[in-house]
Amino acid sequence: MAAPRLHVRKIMNHENEAMQMLYKTGVCTTKQLEEYFNIKAPRLKKLCHSEYLKQSRGKVWLNKKGINHLKKLGMEYRYKTSIRNVDHDLRLAEKYLSFDKETRKTWKTETQLRHEAKQHPAYKKFRDRIQNLYTNGGQSKIHATPDAAVYSQEHGGYIAIEITTRNYKDIDILQKIEFSRVFLSGYTQD
Repeated sequence: MAAPRLHVRKIMNHENEAMQMLYKTGVCTTKQLEEYFNIKAPRLKKLCHSEYLKQSRGKVWLNKKGINHLKKLGMEYRYKTSIRNVDHDLRLAEKYLSFDKETRKTWKTETQLRHEAKQHPAYKKFRDRIQNLYTNGGQSKIHATPDAAVYSQEHGGYIAIEITTRNYKDIDILQKIEFSRVFLSGYTQD
């Protein structure tokens, strides 16, 4: 009897959807992969062995081959995750998964929102105003871009999503609200 194959030959649609979620939120749990995308432990092990994903302590991230695979499919603006922000990013993944598939398709990452804002004619004026109002004249870093945004039919525009932690200061939240008013629809959601 032949030994079981350890490598993935083909990425299935539900696996693409899971990797797209990881591209947009940074991390998820093995339980979320199974519950929302039907990726069970044996298949996850193969995806990890094939370097599409990496797993540690029940958490899953994209690996280099997964990132390259999604870039080949045309994805841009990957959410920048960090091992220091795992709890924050897990809450972001929860929020992503709370939306229906159509709304998930409209999800914009913090990276994409920042890129689009910088292309906007009002960005320089916005940046200068934020620095003067919220950062003591530019002495501290601007934290104005929300974690994500999704399109809302009801509001006719994008709604900002921000996952707050106890490390957030009121000034950080005010910057994100201001960003939403200028570059999105003016609506925010925690």
